[in-house]
Amino acid sequence: THTVLITNVAVLQVNVTDRYGKDPGFGVTVTESAPPHAKVLSMLSGDKYLFAPMEVNVHADVPPQGIDWNAVQLKPGERTRLTLGEVVPAELDVKTVLGGQPIDSATRVIVFRAGTQSRVGESAPGTPHHFQLDPGDYDVYVENGSGKGHPSATASGIHLGSGAKVERTVPLA
Repeated sequence: THTVLITNVAVLQVNVTDRYGKDPGFGVTVTESAPPHAKVLSMLSGDKYLFAPMEVNVHADVPPQGIDWNAVQLKPGERTRLTLGEVVPAELDVKTVLGGQPIDSATRVIVFRAGTQSRVGESAPGTPHHFQLDPGDYDVYVENGSGKGHPSATASGIHLGSGAKVERTVPLA
């Protein structure tokens, strides 16, 4: 028997927690970060593994499409923890007003990812302007079909945190 001291080992731990703080043990794949991205290891979230120092890509099989961390540095003598908590959708209610009175029945609301023209939601006139969205930043565009007030209005930079309930009033006068 020989005892060998390895001093330049790195530790990788991937934690994925649900709303109750439990790790359900999702599949995790570790690959080299340089092409051809050879597979290094498959493990379960919550596990810890020892690695030679290197740079890796990590993929966790979290529904619906998984999550990726790229170019993760595994440094000698250090533990690298990658953590993902449950993402809870946020709610956005847009109220449209003209002269202080609601006119939701005459307005159409379109929600875009902030600073883009990428539509993520739309609400027709006559329906509540209620949206369930992923946490992030959004812009709102309102079309006024009432024939009174401004024909359109915008509200920019609306931030939605995980599980947040945000109400935004957009005046059209």
